[in-house]
Amino acid sequence: MHFLGRVQGVGFRYSVRSIAQDFQVAGYVKNLKNGSVEVCAEGEERDLIAFRSAIGKSRLAPYIVDIYEEWLPYKGIFTAFAIDY
Repeated sequence: MHFLGRVQGVGFRYSVRSIAQDFQVAGYVKNLKNGSVEVCAEGEERDLIAFRSAIGKSRLAPYIVDIYEEWLPYKGIFTAFAIDY
């Protein structure tokens, strides 16, 4: 997922990492050079949908202008959810 808006410099990555702890998801969140934030997450579809919904309902919602999502096949390459620098 790519989150667009004023999503850098507002604690977005740390908040997403915290939200991820409530779900059975693994992956990463990182800032991109174009000002957006990328979230890559793996898990069961229901957990991913709930995770994405929780981000949208969190204190981060006012900063998000648009979200681009792409669903890819599960690869199982992540073991935890972390901030990628």
